[in-house]
Amino acid sequence: MEGAYSPYKGRAKEFAKVAEETIEYAAMSPEKLRKKLKQLEEQMYKHAQNLEFEEAARLRDEIQHIQNTAFGAETV
Repeated sequence: MEGAYSPYKGRAKEFAKVAEETIEYAAMSPEKLRKKLKQLEEQMYKHAQNLEFEEAARLRDEIQHIQNTAFGAETV
């Protein structure tokens, strides 16, 4: 349907980045993943302390994505 709104329009680069990160995380050892998660959590808290809530939320979502794909963790 031409002219219809699509929430995915123009987001190909974003989806490609997520796919690349998923492949990167799959190649990491569990220990390296844990270190990466710890690093991301520290960054997330720093952004939250600096009132940079959008960036903190982006990192929170990335952490959840890693946990879900790499460790099979359920989101709450």
